[in-house]
Amino acid sequence: METHSSANQSLSPYRFGFVFSFFNSTSWMVALGTPAVLLAESLGANTFEVGLLYSFVFLLLPVQVLATATLPRFGYKNQVLFAWSMRTLFLLIPLAIILSAPKSEDPAMVNWLLLAMFCFCFFRSIGTCAVQPWLFDLLPEKLQARYFSTDMAVINIGGVITLVFCSITFIWLPTFQAFSAQYTFAFIGAILSILGLTKMPAVAHPKSFGLLRILKEGPALLLARGSFRQYLVLSLVWVVSGSAVVPFSIYYLKAEASLTQTSIVLFTAIQAVGGIAGALFMKSRIDRFGIRRSFLVVIVLNLFIYISWVVLISYGMTYPDGSTSLLFLLPVTYFLLGAAGATYFSSHLKYLAFVTQKNERALKVSLQTAVVGLATGIASIGWGILFKKAGATPTMNLPTFLGYFLFIILIQLVLIPTIRKLKEPDPSVKPLTNSYGIMRPFRFIATLPVLHSRKQKLQEESSDKQKI
Repeated sequence: METHSSANQSLSPYRFGFVFSFFNSTSWMVALGTPAVLLAESLGANTFEVGLLYSFVFLLLPVQVLATATLPRFGYKNQVLFAWSMRTLFLLIPLAIILSAPKSEDPAMVNWLLLAMFCFCFFRSIGTCAVQPWLFDLLPEKLQARYFSTDMAVINIGGVITLVFCSITFIWLPTFQAFSAQYTFAFIGAILSILGLTKMPAVAHPKSFGLLRILKEGPALLLARGSFRQYLVLSLVWVVSGSAVVPFSIYYLKAEASLTQTSIVLFTAIQAVGGIAGALFMKSRIDRFGIRRSFLVVIVLNLFIYISWVVLISYGMTYPDGSTSLLFLLPVTYFLLGAAGATYFSSHLKYLAFVTQKNERALKVSLQTAVVGLATGIASIGWGILFKKAGATPTMNLPTFLGYFLFIILIQLVLIPTIRKLKEPDPSVKPLTNSYGIMRPFRFIATLPVLHSRKQKLQEESSDKQKI
């Protein structure tokens, strides 16, 4: 009896989900992270092209919503396997570019890289919508919390290992040989993640989500007065205004501050560690702090981060030869950047659950995510155009980049009164599930079919009870 009970409590039958998560993190941390920005810069990409590269994940979030329409026909497992297999193939294009060892900046190579990453993100969106609802249907309810907390740890460990590996390759190998090792590492990780997927059990196909409702009912929900619209506007201002910090700070450090790729990737690893620390710190404190105070903590962290960048950029412009003397700020800045991101998204998922807790939760969540994601993608392209300096050589308009940080400092200060006026949710409100949290904040959109199916199950159970 004890053995049977112990087996029911074990995560061992679902271990291939952890295999998938670990190796999947080793592929997207290269293809969608700092190494991709550094590769683009090495090929001669300008700020517009870097902004375009960074925008694809966000621009294609609406595709992630629409892709749920095909889940009833193909099922979770088949759709993920197809999408991940196609996604993996497009890693071969940057690998081929790298193996060609371009001797100088080549616009054609940049274009091929952009095309490959667009397709990579497109198929990623088709598959991403199925991963988490598949796990929800597969896992017994009593194991879900343990599974997702373990899954988060596995993903974060895989991400940090990948970043450390990338930094080591830059130390030991010439630039393009290092990129070759990184993208080979990512490709192998992608293959192994697919093998992990094939070992996971399939579940029943979900019922139709009714995506046409987004087009029919969405505009009315977006325009209706209330806490949902208020928070949507707040999210748009907050996320869109800060969307340039991550990609263009990397570009600045490489192209303008002339830091080594090793240092830049290590800073990104420090950011990931900061995210882990922030998530662990907030996990047991978010209800105690409350949403408003948690958001204000993010504001304070962001102000420190942005002011640090103002100091770094202005000092580098004034004393080009002495700018490295202030680089000691960067480890602290990147750690706090990770902590601020984790704190923000923990609070965001809690508050989004609160403002959508009544009717039409799944529809409202899909609208909020698609609108903010699309706006962020468009903004990333716009920031890239704004930061681009005229001339044949790809360089950065440093006064504009400095002005950007002054602008978002002002935005943060302006947001404080709005945040203080937010209605505090009841601590009993459960946040939307996002096991990929600190490194993959927009993965929570994958809960949409789960929310819908849960609502259907509750309605069916209620109907059955009434009949009895």
